[in-house]
Amino acid sequence: MIGLRSIDRFVDLTSVRAYLVEFYSHTGHLSIDPELLIRMLLIGHCFGIRSGRQLCEEAHLNLAYRWFCCLDLADRIPDHSSFSKNRHGRVRESDLLRFAYSDNYLIDTDHGVIIDVDASRSNKTAEVGAMRKMLDRTEERFGVKPDWVAADTACGSSGNLVWMALKRQMLPSIPVFDKSERTDETFPRSDFTWDDENGRYICPGG
Repeated sequence: MIGLRSIDRFVDLTSVRAYLVEFYSHTGHLSIDPELLIRMLLIGHCFGIRSGRQLCEEAHLNLAYRWFCCLDLADRIPDHSSFSKNRHGRVRESDLLRFAYSDNYLIDTDHGVIIDVDASRSNKTAEVGAMRKMLDRTEERFGVKPDWVAADTACGSSGNLVWMALKRQMLPSIPVFDKSERTDETFPRSDFTWDDENGRYICPGG
């Protein structure tokens, strides 16, 4: 709860309804409150909950998450399918979070505390650079070095994973940026055959 209180002090969503009004219909069933949607997304981002289904289940059971989402015990949590449709529909179409992805956060997930922030351009190279800068800066300033780091696919390049595992001695919990399937008419990785006797891959082109 303490961690979420610390985060809540910096969350101001007073303008989000006006920003999204054109993306909501004025007829039919009531839609998910956009502030609730964004607050749930923040919980998922801060605590590493990637699945929409899991996020809805956690918000249903966790009193701290309910408090952060401004819900009481009688309020219903959105169905995970509706949540996903809104998440990948209205939020993405409105480009509401275009600025959020320019801010990179280093979060202590055990205590729910943001320990560093770095602004960057919204591309893979800049985000990787921001992550490395925050890790180095946090160790230099506070003597804090995490045993493992979770991040999104933008940080999942082979070079960055090697940097984390070998140079910084941290366990990366990051989806690999998969470029094995080619679109430039070169052979994909799946076409190469491993030659165990000689310890090499054999190219299908000879």
